[in-house]
Amino acid sequence: MLRHVRIGGVKVATASRAELTKAMLADCLARAQAGHAAPPLLIFDANGQGISMAARDRHYRAALDRADIVHADGGFIVTASRWLAGAKVAERSATTDLFHDFAVAAEAEGLSFYLLGAAEEVNAACAAQLQKLYPGLRIAGQRHGYFDGAQTDEVIEAINHPA
Repeated sequence: MLRHVRIGGVKVATASRAELTKAMLADCLARAQAGHAAPPLLIFDANGQGISMAARDRHYRAALDRADIVHADGGFIVTASRWLAGAKVAERSATTDLFHDFAVAAEAEGLSFYLLGAAEEVNAACAAQLQKLYPGLRIAGQRHGYFDGAQTDEVIEAINHPA
């Protein structure tokens, strides 16, 4: 779907923020039409610290290796692609910027977000801010990020079938 290069052994997409947003949107729309039969794209970010962690932590590396898309969340990755990879990463795609890019696209297409993470108050504040910034974006559900492994299936079910 997207072109990738290897930086420090990690597969990183060369795509711009606009291309990443387009790919994520296409995946969501295709899954919606297919009744969500296939698993969604697994997307991670990479910066210098992440590349370093991947070299030291085999579990983290394995998670990155399973990703469909790893985007360049650090300027170091863009620079390193020019020197080391033979192909240039288009631009830094900070997750905080990409999140808003995708919110705009999701709002336009009638897609929804499920907010998972942080403390309950922070999660609620995030939902309120998203509704303020993107009034047409549907928040399908939300949950704080403090749960143990025994609750994982319950959390996944809530994400897949929000109330």
